[in-house]
Amino acid sequence: MEQGVNKNTIVIRDPGRLLLDGVYHGGDQEWYVDTWRQRAGCGPTTAATLLYYLAQRDADKQALWPTAPTRTREDFLQFMDLVWEDVTPGMRGLNRSVLFTDGVERLSARRGVALTAHVLEVPETIGRRKGFDHFSSFVMRGLRSDCPVAFLNLSNGKAERLHSWHWVTIVAARWDAEHPENDWSVTVFDEGKSIEIDLKCWYDTSLLGGALVWFD
Repeated sequence: MEQGVNKNTIVIRDPGRLLLDGVYHGGDQEWYVDTWRQRAGCGPTTAATLLYYLAQRDADKQALWPTAPTRTREDFLQFMDLVWEDVTPGMRGLNRSVLFTDGVERLSARRGVALTAHVLEVPETIGRRKGFDHFSSFVMRGLRSDCPVAFLNLSNGKAERLHSWHWVTIVAARWDAEHPENDWSVTVFDEGKSIEIDLKCWYDTSLLGGALVWFD
């Protein structure tokens, strides 16, 4: 995301850690061989994306996936398969943040890496949600800690280019410094692509809510 006039921007320190084969921005659930995994695999794929980044970021987290610095589609798919064993969707996918965090923490513990999950739930009912500042601040804290932020979106509302009942990875945020209430967008990695999403629009119009998750 490029910073322009009156724009504030936060980006994870090295998005290139998630550029696979020089082409793909993070993983794509369609890479799974099994049909069910292709359909339900957005959560495990997003978890793999976060962990792949952390494995390259910190020496004490390399054990999550030591070959992550190769940054190839083949290597990432092997990691996606490993992650699936712990971050395993049910018939409704990973439709609750606890299913995501429990799986990630189980996997990291097996590999001898300590991770702490940070979670923000977004209520289903729009009227029960706190102000957008509360939500956007959580995104910024994750990005400033140099961790991609997992985003569970159960209903895309009026936000374009965003699938409902879906996990994606936030890697950057941008907002109008003078009027953030009107302009607050994020860059997400989904299906191996980099996509711009109006996060304020999602927060104001999503009918089912969702969650945000990052780790340190």
